[in-house]
Amino acid sequence: MVKIPRFLSSNSATDVWEFDVIVVGSGVAGLIAAMKLSAQKRVALVTKERLVDSNSFYAQGGLAASLGQGDSLDLWEQDTLRAGDGLCRKAAVKLIEKETPKIIEELRQMGVPFDVDNEGNFLLGKEAYHSVRRIIHAGGDQTGRMISQVMCDQLKDLQKVAIFEEGFVIDILQDENGGVAGVSAIIDDQDVILSAPSVIVATGGCGQVYFYTSNPQVATGDGIAMALRAGATLVDMEFIQFHPTVCYEIPGNPFLVTEAIRGEGAKLVNDNGDRFMPRYHEAAELAPRDIVARACFMEMKKSGVGWVYLDTTIFDKTFFKTRFPTVYSQCIKAGFDPTSQPIPVSPGAHYLMGGIEVDLGSRTKIPGLYACGESGSTGMHGANRLASNSIPEGLVTGSNAANSVIEDNRKQKTLVYPTKPESEMLPLTRSELRLVNWEAIGLIREENPMESLLSRIRQGTMVVAPNPSLGSFELSNMYTMTAVVAMSALERKESRGAQMRKDFPTKDEVFGKKRIHIIPTFEGATVDVEVGEHEKDEYSWKNGD
Repeated sequence: MVKIPRFLSSNSATDVWEFDVIVVGSGVAGLIAAMKLSAQKRVALVTKERLVDSNSFYAQGGLAASLGQGDSLDLWEQDTLRAGDGLCRKAAVKLIEKETPKIIEELRQMGVPFDVDNEGNFLLGKEAYHSVRRIIHAGGDQTGRMISQVMCDQLKDLQKVAIFEEGFVIDILQDENGGVAGVSAIIDDQDVILSAPSVIVATGGCGQVYFYTSNPQVATGDGIAMALRAGATLVDMEFIQFHPTVCYEIPGNPFLVTEAIRGEGAKLVNDNGDRFMPRYHEAAELAPRDIVARACFMEMKKSGVGWVYLDTTIFDKTFFKTRFPTVYSQCIKAGFDPTSQPIPVSPGAHYLMGGIEVDLGSRTKIPGLYACGESGSTGMHGANRLASNSIPEGLVTGSNAANSVIEDNRKQKTLVYPTKPESEMLPLTRSELRLVNWEAIGLIREENPMESLLSRIRQGTMVVAPNPSLGSFELSNMYTMTAVVAMSALERKESRGAQMRKDFPTKDEVFGKKRIHIIPTFEGATVDVEVGEHEKDEYSWKNGD
């Protein structure tokens, strides 16, 4: 068990800004939720940086959808379940995959310029562990950017949506019965209270808790941590997907090298120039991400070099620049041409399969609190996300969250103001914590390092840093994320999907039927956080779907 504060900060606001719904985060899940709610509700959308600063915006790979010849919903489902290594929630898989074509048509109507051939048919790409070509792209490798930009542009024109960029939501506020009543935030460097009977968390994942990551600076797990402090349960937090190919050639600005490049034929080679993936999996470069990432990691350990190479010299320059313009321009910026020399790559934290536990309507345990996209865990991804399934999930769960808010039609009640937590110096700085996490709860895990990590940070999870600031709030949230990932990874005593335990290297049939959950219990001004488990097709707070 660890303890965390109920609130990260008190609030000096004298005015309360009233809305019907507050959406926190501006990835595709938050954007579509806000757009759908705007017809009926007064919406506040608060995002930590600019609207476009999200994992969705930087997504290169594309959007999976069963639309091509020889494909079907059943085949897509089979591929998703296979990648998820026995832990996917089938009901979530079926729902999201069924709804995705409708969402794609909505995006087309909005003006998203998907890549099509001369006859208007989608140009479908292939990525790891998909059995057929089913990945839709826009602008080559700029799919996330294209979708996000079109949605952002339209959202800015909606009268009932108030957009607060560079605003930081600190805590979820509740009424005396525990239902959602609003949030505390910092907007324009001022303490602010926003009241609303419904809050949608769409803040993405927590990739920044690792030193090596493809995630933008904003991905510090804020929404997940604040939901936990408010009493929501978390699930599957041990399953962190590490993308196998991130390039760190530009200091302080790593860039993702989409696996669609491997789907087009690029090969991974080690420092000696030897192709190594066939030794690790029959699908070689198109094996599930967890397998490819660990293979790269093992080859790096063997050679003592901090990278392997993605051989892209097989491609014609015109093709590469057209199909992967983002990767090409970033490589040129880093000082080399990817069509004349291989790209140096290594794994980096990429995607959180777990998150705030939600049902198929994106509802959490707390009345009035909803979560969608990477912040929420429907169970669709199981132990390992299938490539390009994240944007479909984000769009569908964001849409479902909006529908649930409208259906629930909650009324505003009096909120309880936040109280000031204890404060003291935290034992590890942000950089130190990220480095320690990379070793202890990274690609390969073991009991002693994880227990040692928890011992080092346990005091830090209970307090917040003195001199409250955006950075100190983020660091407190990162401590919480570190703790729940380590607790969940320790509880799952097996290796499955994205979790590799060196001390438990094989799958365990018992754990193949279980989900690991994190449950908070209020204890005065603190929250006791404990780990447990429940049947994989149930929820920690209710049975069934």
